[in-house]
Amino acid sequence: MFFWELPEKARELRERAQRMLDTHEIAPTPINYELWFFRELGQNDELKGALDAALNNGRARDIEYARGLHDRFFSRTGTEDIDEVGSRIAAELKKLADTLQVTGEGSAAYGQTLGKAAQQLAQTEVSPQLRHIIDQVAAATVAMADKNRTLKAQVDASSKEMQTLRTQMDTLRKEGQLDGLTGLINRRGFDEGIGAVVGEAKASGKAMSLLMCDIDYFKRFNDTWGHATGDQVLRLVAQCIRSSVRDVDTAARYGGEEM
Repeated sequence: MFFWELPEKARELRERAQRMLDTHEIAPTPINYELWFFRELGQNDELKGALDAALNNGRARDIEYARGLHDRFFSRTGTEDIDEVGSRIAAELKKLADTLQVTGEGSAAYGQTLGKAAQQLAQTEVSPQLRHIIDQVAAATVAMADKNRTLKAQVDASSKEMQTLRTQMDTLRKEGQLDGLTGLINRRGFDEGIGAVVGEAKASGKAMSLLMCDIDYFKRFNDTWGHATGDQVLRLVAQCIRSSVRDVDTAARYGGEEM
């Protein structure tokens, strides 16, 4: 348990966050509560700076801007770690399946050898006890080969299921990087992708460009015409940006009205 999860400390932080919301007439939504609770906790200077800046520029009450900040500071799913674990499990299952296949083939060959030996012994004078022992060993080998084939089939099925899960996780990861309103890459997807682009530019020596823009007076527009109409404006701007970039470019919604 973190120290701030202790009831008395949590109540103190809640009250301080509530005072900030009331003082600045900010809607007490779950997203705003989380943002201001952790601002009052004082462990994230970047979050505090972003919220203080929002107070200064009049965006603190902007719901879309708050969502952008929340995505920026809290929406971390850890799908990379899940993908890595899934890949490792799938690789181990494949290794196990390959081992079982080799073992099963070896057991089958061994069983066939014992079967031939039993047939040859049947044509010679050997004791019934020896023939009985060889028959038992041959039968046990065949049974083991059958079990290995069954186990391999189960492992193959598990490998296919693991591949399906990995595909689903990859789909969820990609969906988690899209902004639900505009369909552009969201802040999380931008943060994850920009590092790779910068690294590629450094490795190739080729230049890269980053263009940022926002919608002027968007808060005033929302206050005048309402958030539903503001959402339509965001979709329109996003569509214009998306239609203006090349396939090799990435269009992203960085914050509330920032692209």
